[in-house]
Amino acid sequence: MGTTETKKMRVGVVGCGAISDIYLTNMIHNFENLEVAACCAGHLEHAKKKAEQYGIKGCTYEEILADPSIEMVVILTPAPTHEGLIRQALEAGKHLSLIHISEPTRRS
Repeated sequence: MGTTETKKMRVGVVGCGAISDIYLTNMIHNFENLEVAACCAGHLEHAKKKAEQYGIKGCTYEEILADPSIEMVVILTPAPTHEGLIRQALEAGKHLSLIHISEPTRRS
């Protein structure tokens, strides 16, 4: 019998802050069914720098949404940005994973 190869879901990561290293490393090394294709950030230079570290494409959010080969968006940005990013991803027909990172609270 031949082996059946499972198609990998191509992922675009939104947000290239400190937390992104944990998620990028995990998705790349521990999820056989995912292929991280691209990342974007508020500043294109930041996205390209992060992308270079992981051998993926650094681009804009618009490019991720416009790429028909990218099926899922993983959002790693601060909570106040979520609503617009979610709406755009769903309107573009993407699957979505939202990582809600709470802001630390100050104690008086």
